[in-house]
Amino acid sequence: MVEVNHTYAIAKEDLSVSSRCERQRSRPEGNLHWYAFEAEGLARLAKSLLSEDEVARWADEVTEEVPNRLIQNYLEPDGRLRQIPATRKKRRTVLAWLATHFDYDRRYREAEVNQILQTRNWDSATLRQELVGYRMLARDIG
Repeated sequence: MVEVNHTYAIAKEDLSVSSRCERQRSRPEGNLHWYAFEAEGLARLAKSLLSEDEVARWADEVTEEVPNRLIQNYLEPDGRLRQIPATRKKRRTVLAWLATHFDYDRRYREAEVNQILQTRNWDSATLRQELVGYRMLARDIG
């Protein structure tokens, strides 16, 4: 019971949670307790957590720390990829990094894509297929 009361105290303070007994000034119904979120408190919390500054700070933390360190693990000193990661999560991160080498609003011929990818790894066909498969690059039919 101590754990539940402690958790409720934290939730009451941070998440604007109240029990029915507090609102109605009544006794609990045996072991059954009713809790509710207070709309005003949740609105304040949402505004503070989802402010533009806070979201931008979170995005900067995520994009700077993990991918750069992970990508560095797969790069040779000259900037070429040692290997294509085997796990999907790591492969997706490396492919996202490779996709930054392309202009968003420009169309590339297949030879140009291969040339850009070969500056990073000899297996440009696999990298191209993976980039298309993960929808980081789109292929025109024809």
